[in-house]
Amino acid sequence: ANSQEVLAFPNPSSSLWVLSLQNYVSATCRIIDLYGRTVSNLVLQQGQNVVDAQSFSSGIYFAEITTNNDVLLIKLIKE
Repeated sequence: ANSQEVLAFPNPSSSLWVLSLQNYVSATCRIIDLYGRTVSNLVLQQGQNVVDAQSFSSGIYFAEITTNNDVLLIKLIKE
């Protein structure tokens, strides 16, 4: 898997990210902060998925996206 299979935009963002699954039918996603704490759990569908980040503090987060046989980590920046 490469990160092109999941796109995250806008990034950085002040309010939300859209995670776009290109080649997967579905996946689970954990948003984790720099301390490894889970701040959100989502189920992603093929196409565009909105992550509401308004309640998150500013800083760096990671989207840990798990599919059948891949785990992708995407860096997200909250302004």
